Amino acid sequence: MEFKEQLGQISAAMARIHKTILENEIELREIKTMKSLGPNERLQILLNDPEFAWLRMLSGLMSTLDEVYFQKEPIQSEQVANLKKSVNELLIQPSDSVFSKKYRSLLPVVPDLMLHHGLLRQALQ
Repeated sequence: MEFKEQLGQISAAMARIHKTILENEIELREIKTMKSLGPNERLQILLNDPEFAWLRMLSGLMSTLDEVYFQKEPIQSEQVANLKKSVNELLIQPSDSVFSKKYRSLLPVVPDLMLHHGLLRQALQ
């Protein structure tokens, strides 16, 4: 498989994971505050709310992956290996990090998250 194709599959799986988590967390916030949030409010929460800081780790890694995917130079095998290692460390390997603890707690309870996690694992192979 070509490097760009593989990074595209990893990126797509990560985007589905991010969207699923974000929708779940926003829904919980709306239930908690009994207020529907508009698109601008959602963006501000994602960017600035301390309760969403853990999710910014995933956002940042997605941005890094996209930078490599869209670079003008040919993608190098070392870049792919480093990105796969970073994705694996953040999303696949359990750790004591804030992100890992929160993500692992959501996997069994958020609909479709386990499915997207499995698709990411496949893309990383």
